[in-house]
Amino acid sequence: MGLSGELPPKSFSNMQTLSLRYNALSDPLPPDLFTSLRNLYLQHNFFTSELPQTLFSFTSLVRLNLAENNLSGPILPGFANLTRLGTLYLHKNCFSGPIPALDLPALVQFDVSSNNLIDSIPNSLSKNPKSSFLNNSLSGEPLNSCGNANPKKKKLSLERLSAL
Repeated sequence: MGLSGELPPKSFSNMQTLSLRYNALSDPLPPDLFTSLRNLYLQHNFFTSELPQTLFSFTSLVRLNLAENNLSGPILPGFANLTRLGTLYLHKNCFSGPIPALDLPALVQFDVSSNNLIDSIPNSLSKNPKSSFLNNSLSGEPLNSCGNANPKKKKLSLERLSAL
C-alpha cells in the first residue's frame, strides 16, 4: 500500500476489519475511531514505541496482529481487557521482561516468538497448543504435556527454553 504517518482523525465506528499491513505507519491508532473493530492487522509497519494503552480500549477485538514491527517494552497486562481475543500475534518485535498472566478465555493462537522475553511462561498461556515462544529466554512448561500432544504442532526453541 505504501501508507505512512498517521491515520486521519475521522471516525470509522462501524468498521470491523482493518488491515494496514506492509506499510510505514509509525503512530498508534486513536481508540475512539474504531469502536466496533474485531480484526486488526498491523504487522510489518514501523511502530517503535511501547504498546499504547489505547490499544486495550478495542474490547471487541477477536484478532490482533502486531508482528514484525519494532515494538518494545513489556507485554502489558492490559491485554486481559480484550476478553474476546482469539488470536494474538506479537512475534518479531523487541518486547522484553516477563509475559504477564493473561486470562483470555477465547485465546486460540498466541505467538510471542523472537522477542527478548524472560522468566516463566504463565500457566494461563502454557496449555494452549497453538502458542509459540521460540527465540526468547523463557522457562517452564511451554505447552500441554508432550505425551498427550502432537509433537509436530509444538514450536519450541531448545536453545533458549528450559523446563523446570
